[in-house]
Amino acid sequence: MIRTILVPLDGSELAEGVLPYAKDLGSRLHAKVHFIQVFKRETPDLLRASSDKRVAIESAIESAAQQTDREEKAASNYLSQLVSNWQAEGIDAGSTVVEGSPTFKIIETAHALGADLIAMSTHGRSGLGRLVSGSVADEVVREAGIPVLLVKPLRQASESADAVASPSATETGTPSIGSWPALSL
Repeated sequence: MIRTILVPLDGSELAEGVLPYAKDLGSRLHAKVHFIQVFKRETPDLLRASSDKRVAIESAIESAAQQTDREEKAASNYLSQLVSNWQAEGIDAGSTVVEGSPTFKIIETAHALGADLIAMSTHGRSGLGRLVSGSVADEVVREAGIPVLLVKPLRQASESADAVASPSATETGTPSIGSWPALSL
């Protein structure tokens, strides 16, 4: 039984490709959908700052801290709005914004919440593309120890020869389970 679904997002259109699936599952299963956004703390480029100019170094550190604070606030606002919208539609939703390694924090949060499923988007790369670029989704699948639903967004899936989507899914933008395109599990 799926009671809690963790949905990692980063604010990108690609990451949001999982939202129709998470919404459908959350609604049908009466499961809580919990969004997470992980950000990495910006570290100042101290090599650009002259090592003998303490003011330049302090300024670089301050600038990086301000940038991180802005990113954290933007992520929090983004997820809060998403939670409000989903709750207005009757879906139990929550969110978390954390700092750190995306793979580690996604898995750590999933276990802390007792999530039964992690649902996330993927570029759908295989072979050399995945090997070269690495993939948070791939690492989560290998390390999470709980089921992971990987979704290749509809726009990309429709370009793939093996994707299957019904006209109703394409027209509405919100596929139902029976009309989901091919999923990578």
